[in-house]
Amino acid sequence: MSLLMPPNPISSQVDNSRAVTAEPPSPTLDNPRAQKLRNSTQEFESFLVTSWWEKMEQTFGDTQTHPAGFDTLNNMGLHAMTLAMAKAGGLGIARMLYHKLEPALKNDPVPVPQDH
Repeated sequence: MSLLMPPNPISSQVDNSRAVTAEPPSPTLDNPRAQKLRNSTQEFESFLVTSWWEKMEQTFGDTQTHPAGFDTLNNMGLHAMTLAMAKAGGLGIARMLYHKLEPALKNDPVPVPQDH
């Protein structure tokens, strides 16, 4: 005996054309300005998550004394971790910012200077 589920009227009406993915689905990604915007929004998310993580460590962290240079190395590792997290999709903050700011790329003809 096979059970057949009737079609779901709600799922057939869902518009997935605006679905958000980890990588912004935009033809402007070939544009250096779009790449710079994407990188900037990912860096912003990384710094935000780093700041939250540091506050959490201050609240719940250990009280041990650490060797010289520990804080610097710990902060570098934390930044690398949060940046990789943001580039992989992270919390979605970078993606939301990118999609909110992307229309400005089409309306602003000013070229972005290339980093040297």
